[in-house]
Amino acid sequence: MTETYSEPFKITVNRNLLAWALLTTAPMSVLADLPGHWYASAGVGWNHAANVKFNEMLDESPGETGATIDLDFGAPVWSASLGLALNNAWRVELEAAYRHNDTEILFFANSGREFHPDPVDEVEATSLLVNLLRDFELGTALQPYVGVGLGVARLDYRVGETALDGSVIQRPRRPIIDDRATSLAFQLIAGFTMPLSRRLDLAADYRYWRAPSVKLKEATGRELDTDYAANSVWLSLRYRARAHDQGRAGWSTTTERMSPAPPSGLYIAGQLGAGFAVDAEISDNRANFDAFDLGGVATLAVGYRLNDRWRFELEAAHRKNAVEIIDFNPEFGEDRATGAVRANSLMANAIYRFHPQSVIAPYTGFGAGLVWADYDVNVRGSKFIDDDDSALAAQVIVGVDIAVSPRVTFSADYRFWLTAKLKMEQPDGRPLHTHQMVHSVTVGLRCSLAKPR
Repeated sequence: MTETYSEPFKITVNRNLLAWALLTTAPMSVLADLPGHWYASAGVGWNHAANVKFNEMLDESPGETGATIDLDFGAPVWSASLGLALNNAWRVELEAAYRHNDTEILFFANSGREFHPDPVDEVEATSLLVNLLRDFELGTALQPYVGVGLGVARLDYRVGETALDGSVIQRPRRPIIDDRATSLAFQLIAGFTMPLSRRLDLAADYRYWRAPSVKLKEATGRELDTDYAANSVWLSLRYRARAHDQGRAGWSTTTERMSPAPPSGLYIAGQLGAGFAVDAEISDNRANFDAFDLGGVATLAVGYRLNDRWRFELEAAHRKNAVEIIDFNPEFGEDRATGAVRANSLMANAIYRFHPQSVIAPYTGFGAGLVWADYDVNVRGSKFIDDDDSALAAQVIVGVDIAVSPRVTFSADYRFWLTAKLKMEQPDGRPLHTHQMVHSVTVGLRCSLAKPR
């Protein structure tokens, strides 16, 4: 009997010992290696929130329920995170973020009543999320990633009808909503990372963030149920406790990796992105275009690279932004608007490239040219403006080049674009003079038509 069971017993004991050893030593070895894989990051961004809808909000008009708050863009917004790289592809991080948006107008759809919120009113969102991110190795300095986050958020809503002390109308401020709530929150993330040094990375990404169930109360005590959703773009600096491995193409230090600059000669370039139009005053009318929706930007350029640092180009661009609100002045308040502003421009740009032999090279530039702008805007069902004009335009450019191949370069940049005064007429013949200012973020490719050196 002893011989019959002794061998199986030994095998069982050995297997148990092996399993116990794996379960105890493996986690210890992983835990011992974790401190070298953590990172910390801090980010700043721009936030564009969707309009907030309340189905339950009660108007003073008989039978009127339901309202919409138009929100202005929020900038800057902030984030900080502490993360852990699980392996070469996956990361997990704890992120704290703060977003905010000014309120523009409170609108009741059925009755058409509108309230002009107080200038200090805003919607704030403070969140704590756990993000899971997936990095993709391309064998280049540019490393794209996607991710998803889940957590909680606290939202503060302050909305009130502004006080008036005018010659025609006088009234005190009337609070409408002054409440806070906690909600589940999630976000979707897509971006890319660029190494600046062996420990420091620059990350740029887009995030769709949403708190789907926000329960509030009106100042009258009536319960409200809404949500908060925002599209945002971010720039973050990420510090790694462990330096990048020099042997890995995507993570090697950029300052040590040198790449021949694209050859001198002709090139073509195209970019797509988003444009954030700034509120614009309307002279001769005591009003302003007070809120624009997020719009698209497309550019196509033909240029000539003079040397490793300087290039010059002729750029055609199209910008479009929907008009949401026109503010006539504090005494008469704001009105919701429909329609859009379209602008086609032709610019001559001069661009200077820093660190021309590096895989990642920042650049800055300046452009001047002409714009042809078309305004087609309605207020309360009537045509407010339907005219066009041309004017001088200028832009300032700050961006970064990332070498993809000897002839192809990926570029990402920020542009501040503005026009001189645009002179138009309203349907009743009154002059309408205004201008445009647009902040934009674009990405694209530039292809050299010359042979590599």
